[in-house]
Order: sequence, then C-alpha cells, then structure tokens
Amino acid sequence: MTTIIIKDYGVKLSYRRGMVVITKRGQVLDKVPLTTIEQIIVVTSGVALTSKLLRHCARNHIDIVVLDHRGEPIARLYPVTIGGTVLYRRAQYEAYNDHRGPHIARAIVMTKLRNQSNFLRYLAKNRKKTDPTTAEQLTDAAAKIIELTQQLIKVDNDKLSDDLRQKLLTIEGHGARVYWEALAQALPTYLHFPGRDQEGQDIVNRSLNYLYGVLKSVTWKATTLAGLDPYAGYLHIDRSGRPSLTLDLMEPLRPALVDRVIVSYVQRKQLKIHEVMEDGGRLSPWYRTELIKALQERLQTRTTYLGKSVTREQVPYLQARNLARYLIGREPQYIPFEEKYWY
Repeated sequence: MTTIIIKDYGVKLSYRRGMVVITKRGQVLDKVPLTTIEQIIVVTSGVALTSKLLRHCARNHIDIVVLDHRGEPIARLYPVTIGGTVLYRRAQYEAYNDHRGPHIARAIVMTKLRNQSNFLRYLAKNRKKTDPTTAEQLTDAAAKIIELTQQLIKVDNDKLSDDLRQKLLTIEGHGARVYWEALAQALPTYLHFPGRDQEGQDIVNRSLNYLYGVLKSVTWKATTLAGLDPYAGYLHIDRSGRPSLTLDLMEPLRPALVDRVIVSYVQRKQLKIHEVMEDGGRLSPWYRTELIKALQERLQTRTTYLGKSVTREQVPYLQARNLARYLIGREPQYIPFEEKYWY
C-alpha cells in the first residue's frame, strides 16, 4: 500500500475514474490508483483536495492527515463509522477504578524503559570495536535504566491516582535523563546535540519533534480503529484537547521506532541544521518529507510482537487492539511492544 506525501505549495489532488490525480499549475504530476493508497499526508500549506476525492477516500478508509511544521497532526479525515463500538470504551472508562488502570500505566513505563535500554545496548554493540569507551558508557547507561524497572515492580495500587501517576512519571523521568545523556555522548559532536529538549534548535531535537508528531498521528488512528477513546489515558493526565491514551500508547514506540530512525539518519546524512531550515526557523518541506520516508522504510521492516512475525507498521494497531482486548477480558494482560535486538 502507498502513502502519498504532499510537500509542495500549489498542489491539487482530485479523483478521476478510480485514480488520484496530482496536479500543479494544471500539469499532471502523477496518477495513483485509489485502491493502492493507504494514507495521504499533507505537510505544507497551499494544497487543495477536491470534495469528490474526500468522499472516495472516506468510503475506502483512506486516512488523510494534515501536519503542521512541527509534525503535529492538526486535522484528519476518516469515516464516521470507525471506532463506533461502545463496548471497548465503557471498559476503558471502568478500568480507571480497578486494578487494570495501574497495570496498564506500569506496563507502558516498564516497556518504554526496556526499549530505551535495548536501543542503547544495540548502539554499544556496534561501537565495541571502533569506539570501546563510548560502547562501555552506553552499556552502563542501559544497565542503569534496567535497574529502574525494579522500582516499578514496587509501585502498587488498586486504582489510578495522581500519586501513582507521579511515581511512575518520576521513574520514567529518571530513565529519560540517563537515556538522553548517553545518546548525547554517543552522537557526533558536529550535531551539537545537548540531550532531549523540545525547544532545542539543533537538528536532532528538531527531527525528533517532527517524527514524534508523525508517530502521534499513526498511534491516534490505531487507537480509534481499536474502538478506544484517544482522549482517556492512564499514564498521561487528562486535559482538554489532549489525546492522553494516544500519548500513552506512543511511549514504548518512541525509542523503538523514531529514536532509532533519527539517530541513524542524521549520522548517515551528516546534515547541518542550516541545510534543513527555511526562513522563519521551520524545517524545510523537503526535509520533513525525507524524515517521513525514513520512518516509513523502518515501518516496512519486520519484527516479532505477541509471538508473531509482523511489520513494524502493524505494531501500533496490534498494540492498541491488544489493549482493547485486555480491557474487555479477552487477554490476561496488556503487553506493549518491546523491540528486541540480537546482541
């Protein structure tokens, strides 16, 4: 299946005889069969989509996502029938008041920490011969993060509370500090990566921000397709307009999908921040497109989840479905995705 990424100002998408026709200033740039399209992503302004195309996309369950310059999804189109079941949502809300809520929140933090540790160990393995000092630092950091998972086991409660959430987020925060400090030491100095900073102006932080936004749109769709309420989470505190459950389900996927893509891409391309920026301090449309393509390539590779060989593109959907089945009692526990490497 194909994902169409629209990055140029003045592009128009229309529908004609089973084809999505892409034009610019009256010139046909491409024609793509509607049945081969899974998603249309718009990453710039000045783009037009005809109402006829919108109707056909909705009927064929083709996701249309509009991203801002930071990668944050600001609008999307999908059929009104998606996520229409009420059974899962009732169970989702009821889980706030019993043992399922704490179990889900702990599992999310536990798996995120394990994925961070696993990624650092993977980086260490690749540096054992070329940079043994950095490899040792990465290995030590990975071990420290695993030690934090032991603290999670001691955190117990019969139902969710602000105190429980704070304990879990504090442990997660300790792990994040160790993780990002290790990555900062491992990345080349020319990248000027100081560690994770959402307001950071370096290429690594800017790239992470963008692909985290793209990952949010994917996870949001997966949450909705599973019949769950994207706004009612367990780890992230509810706030008006905040897709808390989407953010919950994203957490284990950040290091496994986005972080690995960014670390690999920025080192391989050896780009400088001024090469990917446009006037006004935004990432250029071409660079945003390249980041999405890099993520899509990663998503097409295979991994193992819940005992089955699947593509990483399937993981957000299988993870959300696993949560939904756990909530209604069809699974004994919720198991977030853990990325495992061969060491």
